[in-house]
Amino acid sequence: MTTNHVTKYGGGQCDQTTIVCRIRNRNEIFADSIQNWLRFSVSEIIIVDFRDDGCQSVWNVVKEIDDQRIKVIETKYEYMFLPTIAWNLGLSQATSEYIFMLDVDNILHDHFFEMNVLGGTEFICGKPVHHIWGSCLCRKASIDVVNGFNENCLYMGHGDTDLFNRMVAAGYSMQTFAAHTLYHKEHVKDLTICNQIRQKSGDATKLWFQMMHLNRTLSSELVWTTDSPRTRWNLEQLEPRRWLAIRDVVSR
Repeated sequence: MTTNHVTKYGGGQCDQTTIVCRIRNRNEIFADSIQNWLRFSVSEIIIVDFRDDGCQSVWNVVKEIDDQRIKVIETKYEYMFLPTIAWNLGLSQATSEYIFMLDVDNILHDHFFEMNVLGGTEFICGKPVHHIWGSCLCRKASIDVVNGFNENCLYMGHGDTDLFNRMVAAGYSMQTFAAHTLYHKEHVKDLTICNQIRQKSGDATKLWFQMMHLNRTLSSELVWTTDSPRTRWNLEQLEPRRWLAIRDVVSR
């Protein structure tokens, strides 16, 4: 079992931050990334394993790490990867003042939190290049104000842009991460979600753009507000630091 003794890096709002990540069938990448994240003095790390029984279980990686900050939420009977719903599930369980949404292939510079400090009414995200656009550091309250991710965006792409646009409309200013403080980890191309789609569907690029178009249409036609329903989950603790989540009903 890997033991993580003392975290080395903090600064800024690090000690009051929850990292939230959603994953599906990408354990090989996660096993490297989590070692990077654990070097920071964040208060907790929530991993949403949005999968069905045919996928790898991220718990196989986490159970070998002796660090009580890591919490795994596994879903059941989920045969599609629904990023917006997976994000909302993770965010609903976060307990810190600040949220740091990370993709499974994100790596942090040692002094990330010292170089990216939140002001009063802002959130910080990546530039729409280098695969880090969807990563975001913000106050949990700023996400709660807009009711989280738009769960009408059922496909890959655009859900993060829709969230950021609504946060700006609510009065928060969007900033970008300090240069060279957040990296996209290069990995075997077969592990990207796009290539996993290609293996099942053939032309992944065409399908990806179709998904983006569908999500833009859905988010514009079905506007997400604080009155919009959100998926409700039943969470059952399987063992310490590990929960099973099953969708119940669509409800506020």
